[in-house]
Amino acid sequence: MSKKYKYQFEFDPQEVKKWELDDGEKELIASMERGEWTTADDNEKKIKMLKEAAKNTIENFKKDTKITIRISSYDLHKLKKKAIKEGIKYQTLLGSMIHKFVSQTDNELRA
Repeated sequence: MSKKYKYQFEFDPQEVKKWELDDGEKELIASMERGEWTTADDNEKKIKMLKEAAKNTIENFKKDTKITIRISSYDLHKLKKKAIKEGIKYQTLLGSMIHKFVSQTDNELRA
C-alpha cells in the first residue's frame, strides 16, 4: 500500500515564490500540492540497497595509496598546463588519467 508523499521546503516558501520557474516546474509543484505523489511500496528496500552501493563505491575508489614516478620535466610541464586549463591540480588530473586507462576493457585498449 502506498503512502502519500509529504514534502517540506528546505527554503522559505516566500523566497521560493520569487524564483522564476518554467511551466514544468510549476506543474510539478502544483501536482505535489494536490497530493498526487505517493511513495513506492518497497522504498525502504531500495534506500538500503542504494546506501550499500554508495558505501561500496566510496570504499572501492578511496585514494589510500601513494606512488612515486619519474617522468620528464617536459611531460610534467605539459601535464601542469593541462591541469591549469581544466582548473584542477595536476595530481588529480594524473589520477583521473590512470583511472580511465585501467578502467578500459582490453578491446578498447586495442582500438
